[in-house]
Amino acid sequence: MRKGGDAGRRTGGPAQKRKKGGERMEEWEKDKQTAYRLLSRLTPEKIVRMRRFRKLVYKAAELTDETGHETGFKVYATHRTRDGLAFGPVVLGSGDELYSPFRIELFEPGCLILYLHFHPDAEGAIVPSTEDLHSTLGLFPEEKFFPWAVIAQVRRNGRIDLLFIRAQYGADPEIELSEVSEARQGEINKKLEEAGFIVAFFSIKPKLKKE
Repeated sequence: MRKGGDAGRRTGGPAQKRKKGGERMEEWEKDKQTAYRLLSRLTPEKIVRMRRFRKLVYKAAELTDETGHETGFKVYATHRTRDGLAFGPVVLGSGDELYSPFRIELFEPGCLILYLHFHPDAEGAIVPSTEDLHSTLGLFPEEKFFPWAVIAQVRRNGRIDLLFIRAQYGADPEIELSEVSEARQGEINKKLEEAGFIVAFFSIKPKLKKE
């Protein structure tokens, strides 16, 4: 038996590290191509009907209702699953702050295509912040890769309102919405559309016991 043979194999040299780095890039490119395909056909209507999505929405809504804090979760595109999707866990924020949607987490399961978070407010229209709008530009704005940002609120009767926002090329995330903060939801949605965003609004009934 040669001395140090096993140890030599365990220690990755520069060539092995380059190989692993290249493999990771290949995996990432596959995830990105999956993301492009999903974003071209995964409409808000289809997303809202997905059982896994609604389950996480209800869980996040309950946490926000109980704690008064922001909550949220991410949805990724990955080539490793049959439907191309991977759902992240619900995260509880502190007060009215959550994590940055595009902070790269350890062991990201794919390419981010949707980021949902709850605003603790139970009254009034859903008004996205400037940071919320910037999050719709995603990681690759130069490639016109724009994920969905979803802002949610739990109403006093238990109803959950969801505002879907997705940037188009040239959208203005610095749009001033404070002047319409007390306006009806339809007026806010129109203002967002005029600024270059795709907008969709849905209401989900309170969670049933069997769900």
